Amino acid sequence: MAHSIAELKKLTSEQIIEKHDGAAAHTMVGVQYYLDELRYREQSKITDQIWWFTLVVTVATLVGTILSVLIFLKT
Repeated sequence: MAHSIAELKKLTSEQIIEKHDGAAAHTMVGVQYYLDELRYREQSKITDQIWWFTLVVTVATLVGTILSVLIFLKT
């Protein structure tokens, strides 16, 4: 039995994991299942890299802005 979206939203992550594990014992999967998991892991790594890159660019922008303001105030 599938749950409605409203029912799913009411479930905690732990409840969803429990329901998944219960259904997984009686479910056959194909290769796409494993490919999807690998893709998810790769995307997670890329997301982490993007986060760090964004942090570096933000810090560099702030430093540049502060230096520009200081130079402007000295003149």
